[in-house]
Amino acid sequence: MFSKRLNGKCQIKSDNYGERRTVMWKLSTLRTGGREMQSVRRFACISVLLVSSCVGGEAFGAFQMYWTNSSPLQSRVMRADLDGQNPHVVLLDTGNAWGFDIDLSGGTMYWSDTRTQSIRRANLDGTNIESLVTTVDRPLGIALDTLAGKMYWVDGDTGKLQKSNLDGSDIEDLATGQVFPIGIDLDLVNDKIYWSDSETNQIFKCNTDGSNIESIVVEATDVHGIALDLAGGKIYWAEFDSEKIRRANIDGTAIEDLVTGIGNIGDVGLLEGKMYWTNWSAGKIQYSDLDGSNIQDLVTGLSDYMPAQIDIPTLIPEPTTLLLLGLGAFVLRRKR
Repeated sequence: MFSKRLNGKCQIKSDNYGERRTVMWKLSTLRTGGREMQSVRRFACISVLLVSSCVGGEAFGAFQMYWTNSSPLQSRVMRADLDGQNPHVVLLDTGNAWGFDIDLSGGTMYWSDTRTQSIRRANLDGTNIESLVTTVDRPLGIALDTLAGKMYWVDGDTGKLQKSNLDGSDIEDLATGQVFPIGIDLDLVNDKIYWSDSETNQIFKCNTDGSNIESIVVEATDVHGIALDLAGGKIYWAEFDSEKIRRANIDGTAIEDLVTGIGNIGDVGLLEGKMYWTNWSAGKIQYSDLDGSNIQDLVTGLSDYMPAQIDIPTLIPEPTTLLLLGLGAFVLRRKR
């Protein structure tokens, strides 16, 4: 899931697929005169996670995706290259993993465990497993705001949207009275939380403090995972029973069917003109263009483990780095 605590908006530009990517930020607070500042970055979306780093302004390493397998046999976290190559198990001792997110800067992964009714954390190599929150009934979707040191999740049984510090302390209820909230994504540019409710067939949003709750989509049948495309002004979602991936404008208007009739879709994520999803019934990770065309299989043979959530993590630059970039752009402009 792509979320940044910045007063401005971002655009993602790409060279050829698989090569370097450029993120262009418009930061009005840094007084750049409306000029676009560039920094080579990796872009992230959902719970498949894409992994990247940034050193000296240059991105390195390959994108990778992570996903959870929710199964009564053996739940696990898996990882593969973005083209589906080199799939392997990252973590086995997950209980019954559902929601998933990664803090690359902290070198940790977070997941919701419906078996132990907890939110847990481990190092990216699978060591040092911790239970952070143990007062949840059925934790499902989870999302991190690493810059603010917060995590957000939905509880399907109690019908709550909640948040806490990354260590699980200071738990707050943000929204109550939901029926079965299941998916979540963050718009930290505009300080908004979006979540889905698979029983009421709706997608909601509110401020990150829980205020101003509103329903933006009311025609989402058995909606599960959701993903925001802030640059494109769109929201995407997976409909499990109706076997669809759909999208709408960020305000919920102009709903479109993108992918239909290919199986029970658990989660969806976005990356540079591509859409990635977990196909429960077919046991696959798949992707396509954003309009649903050119569907391809990336990872197959997952039928015994029911791929649930998919995520693509990114390393978020520190605020001081962004400030220095902004001041540099301002100085260069003054010299011209």
